[in-house]
Amino acid sequence: MQKLTRAVLSERTAEVVDVPSLAAFYYVFDLTGNLELRHPKSVNVWRANIFDPQSKWVFGPVWDFDWAYGYEHTGAFATIDPEFDLLDGKGPQGPGRNFFRHAMRGSQDVCNAYNALAQRFVREGGIDSLCKYIDDYADWIAPAAARDFDRWWQGRPDYTSLAERMKDWLTARATYIAEHPIGYVPTGVRAVSTPTRNEEAPIYTLDGRRLSPTASRPAGVLLQGGRKIVGTRP
Repeated sequence: MQKLTRAVLSERTAEVVDVPSLAAFYYVFDLTGNLELRHPKSVNVWRANIFDPQSKWVFGPVWDFDWAYGYEHTGAFATIDPEFDLLDGKGPQGPGRNFFRHAMRGSQDVCNAYNALAQRFVREGGIDSLCKYIDDYADWIAPAAARDFDRWWQGRPDYTSLAERMKDWLTARATYIAEHPIGYVPTGVRAVSTPTRNEEAPIYTLDGRRLSPTASRPAGVLLQGGRKIVGTRP
């Protein structure tokens, strides 16, 4: 595990990790807004042969989504704005955040695999399949949900409205991810968005630290709007 971590933090992820499994693993967390990996918690990674140095690390399976869909922020599912960055937005500041920032943004191979997966999900029926699954599951649990509510008077007797909200939220989330591909920037810092008319794009140091708008810019190379800029001390 120490060798894996060192390789990822030195941006050699594709050399030691099964890239398709990492892309799929992260996409599920990203799509659902599951912040568990920022601790990290509920993260599983394994090797088929731990004694073979050529055996790559595989990510998965996935589980534990009770704090996903914005619940960690609001205490409710699918009520938060679905347009947010999984690693740079509000949430836990544990070592998992730094690990996955390097894993996902420090390798061109990983970026390409992830962005292609996000595009395929939107363009090739992934959203429709997911929404159908939600409808089918809501129908399947309906009798049990009614009995559970009658017994405990907690939760809700009907999940139809929640299913509709989840479908809308996941559709918007998948679209947002597909339209905001991960950008490869050495040091694991994502290429940040270009400025809007109302605000200037944030500025990052090469180690991923976001600078306050009022702070002086340190000397050296900085990142803004996906471009390198040069900071100079006043």
